[in-house]
Amino acid sequence: MDAIIDLRRLGIASHELQICVIVCGLHRSGTSAVARLVNLLGADIAGDLSPNGPDNPRGFWESDAVVRIHDRLLKALDPSHDGSLFDPMPLWSDWLMTDAVRQAKRQLSDVIEKDFAHSRLFLVKDPRISRLLPLWVELLAHLGIAPIIVIPFRNPLEMAASLALRDHVSLPKALLLYLHAYLEIELASRVLPRVFVRYDHLLEDWRPFARRLSQLSGAQVSSPSEQVALEIDDFLTTDLYHHRFSREQMLRHPEIPAGIADMFDAMDEAEKSGDESKLRSVFDRLGANADGTAQLYRRYVIFELLDLRQQLMRMREAFESSTSWRVTAPLRWLKLWIRRK
Repeated sequence: MDAIIDLRRLGIASHELQICVIVCGLHRSGTSAVARLVNLLGADIAGDLSPNGPDNPRGFWESDAVVRIHDRLLKALDPSHDGSLFDPMPLWSDWLMTDAVRQAKRQLSDVIEKDFAHSRLFLVKDPRISRLLPLWVELLAHLGIAPIIVIPFRNPLEMAASLALRDHVSLPKALLLYLHAYLEIELASRVLPRVFVRYDHLLEDWRPFARRLSQLSGAQVSSPSEQVALEIDDFLTTDLYHHRFSREQMLRHPEIPAGIADMFDAMDEAEKSGDESKLRSVFDRLGANADGTAQLYRRYVIFELLDLRQQLMRMREAFESSTSWRVTAPLRWLKLWIRRK
């Protein structure tokens, strides 16, 4: 971060800086739509994009190489969790000091050099960055690249419904993920140029976001041509906006805590007005309450998972030593032999 601040103090104009737009939000919060919009507005994007999927037929707009690096890092940081993608608990306080992070920084630096060495403006998007944004802030500072953080967000009920359909994530887990992810994103980006963008507002009209991004980038994002504007309009349609809930439905829902509603309202106000004073106050309050309990819950969940795995291992050992297991052994060997043939 210091390297970026120093560049500005030296009076270097924004058009002389290399800028990285980091699209940083939760899964199913509109990160893909925002990334493609930023790309169409002029930011370069990686060449090894992840292929489209049935859950995202218009593309993820994220680098396969970056995703793989993030996946390896999250697994190294927390090997007790197979599903780091949806782990709602924050990482340990000293995770940035680990060898795994240092290795990931070297690998990500190589990707940036390979894909964006000659780019004045480029974008990086991966929902995993919602857990790893401090790493990217440090990396870009070291490389002398100025960051702009774009934070897509969505009504928590909409995000939870989408995660439940695609990934079978329970509502309590989705809400805990929402809480900790946006607390961490907000804290890590607080001193940096950033913009909040609400997914349904983006679909209604993308131009206010484009103007704000242009201001933050020192006009490196210029007004799109008529042809590009039509392409954006064709891309940002509501036909893939399947889960819709109003603020009133969120407030009436018995499982939505007041803190989650306050968080959504604070981001919504910051997006509309550009004034973050209320947002910072709300997030500071929520963060103070969450920090004290997060590690306790993490230890509880880890011990519960270890106990469950031990129980399953004991059950398997008991079954494998039973008569039925020994009697059916020849049949299992035959099936294995057939597969290999």
